[in-house]
Amino acid sequence: MSHRVKNLLTIATSLTAITSRSRRWRRRMYGGPVRPSPGEGRGSSGRGPGRPP
Repeated sequence: MSHRVKNLLTIATSLTAITSRSRRWRRRMYGGPVRPSPGEGRGSSGRGPGRPP
């Protein structure tokens, strides 16, 4: 496996861990379900739900 691929996997893993910790922290601070951050949970088109094409 090339160094570039390893670096990308490391970055992706780190970002996933940061996002997970952030969501847990927000859930603890504000209680209950947490709304997604801007850009989080959107499809590949970048449009959120309810937005016209």
